[in-house]
Amino acid sequence: SDYEELLELSHGYAVAHVPVKEGSWMAGRTLAQLDLISEGIVVLNMTRKKGTILGTPTRDTLVQAGDELLCYGRAGELEALAARETGEAGDEDHKAATARHGVRRHAEVVEDKTRKDEAPPATEDDSG
Repeated sequence: SDYEELLELSHGYAVAHVPVKEGSWMAGRTLAQLDLISEGIVVLNMTRKKGTILGTPTRDTLVQAGDELLCYGRAGELEALAARETGEAGDEDHKAATARHGVRRHAEVVEDKTRKDEAPPATEDDSG
């Protein structure tokens, strides 16, 4: 099956099925080795080729060709992950995606801090 976006969320985030194809960068690695969280991608669950669903895969879970990952992240990054090639090119794509996530994460932290600084002080409700 191909990449399938299930739920589009705000700010470009989505929940999607990401297939692990033969020759995929993800195949033959554990979730820890893939380190998708550094790209801003969270694996919610995994369906094995034979149909077994791993509701809470761990860092030690081995990803194999034919598996399908249910992931949360930025839609464009999820789509790119589904198409990522194996080998050095895939490793370079992972590094680039990690760098993009770092830049976005920094911007989110700055925006969050700015909004906290601008927020009016909390007041007690007088309608009581």
